[in-house]
Amino acid sequence: SVGGELSPFSGNNSFGISERVMTDDFDLGLDVLTDVLLNPTFPDDKLTRERETQLAEIKSEQDEMIRAGLQVLREALYTHHPYRLNPLGKPDSVTKLARTDLADFYRRFVVPNNMVISVFGDVKGTEVLKKIEAKFGAMKPVKLEFPHTGPEQLTANVRKELNKQKQQAVLLIGFDGTDMFSKDRFALELLDNAYSGQGSRVFIRLRDELALCYYVGAYQLIGLDPGYFAFYIGTTPQKVEQCEKEIFAELDKLKKDGLSPEELDRAKASVIGQRKVQMQDNAALAMMVGLDELYGLGYDFFLTMDDKYRSVTSDDIKAVADRYFGNKPSAVAVVRPKG
Repeated sequence: SVGGELSPFSGNNSFGISERVMTDDFDLGLDVLTDVLLNPTFPDDKLTRERETQLAEIKSEQDEMIRAGLQVLREALYTHHPYRLNPLGKPDSVTKLARTDLADFYRRFVVPNNMVISVFGDVKGTEVLKKIEAKFGAMKPVKLEFPHTGPEQLTANVRKELNKQKQQAVLLIGFDGTDMFSKDRFALELLDNAYSGQGSRVFIRLRDELALCYYVGAYQLIGLDPGYFAFYIGTTPQKVEQCEKEIFAELDKLKKDGLSPEELDRAKASVIGQRKVQMQDNAALAMMVGLDELYGLGYDFFLTMDDKYRSVTSDDIKAVADRYFGNKPSAVAVVRPKG
């Protein structure tokens, strides 16, 4: 009745809970958050409901060409690293999950030495700190044992195909990427932006000039371990091979010429502008700062990012393009109609 919101989240590198309340309801919100974090019960009936929801989402995902293709691409890029796995899980693994599995995961990872609490809003930091210490100060550290993964890189070109009862086709081309600690991430994020949207050079070339596709863009995963950089194209089955040739031709051009000054300036303005809009929201700021601190980048890392984007030069773009796309193995995933 107070208009608050409590939401769980999970990603490739972390999980947690986000809460939003009015300033006058801060104490109530903290009470609820504390209860959720310290006294979970994982009731069987709720687990059954969530399992059914997740199984339905997995089924829905397989009906979407891009999402199904992205899973094929992940499995082409990685053979043992967890980034190959579908974050939703597989039907058999989700079906087998029991209350004891959730309780065991909670016991191992919801511990103070694996936790960051970030608060943004119309509050006084010293008062908030005292209240949080009173709620969570009695938590005892637990020895953390994360599964060892280590980075994984492609050693040769990989190609995978999937057939669906669809009329269209989807092509995805992926390369080894970088992690969140590398300075290369800033040039790659600008390339991601420059190759996405209806004004991008690949959209103009493949759709407007050659009429090869319905949509085209770029996507990347940056994590604690090196992720990947990928292009995705929605097209017809007859034009998959030509789209693939055009993407590789574009990458050859990028390694040689980089982005034009106008393209680079536009990408910088877009990325920095999107960040400024995002940072108007307290919830987004709390999430950003909390994750940066958790990952070891530091709570104030976000204050330095705009300058890092601005400092990327055309030579940096060409160097990064050569480092990640120049004669490097690639993974190609194609989703085609059956028959």
